Amino acid sequence: MKKKLQLYNHLQQGNDKVDRSAFWICFALFVGFGAGVIISKFNLF
Repeated sequence: MKKKLQLYNHLQQGNDKVDRSAFWICFALFVGFGAGVIISKFNLF
């Protein structure tokens, strides 16, 4: 169990930079999608 936890921590450190950039990409897509929905709603009315 402890060995698995150490391996997990090691993977987390390695993936930290990747996870952060993936998070920002998802965040940007989400914001862009939300803005597109809002704009299309305003255009409909």
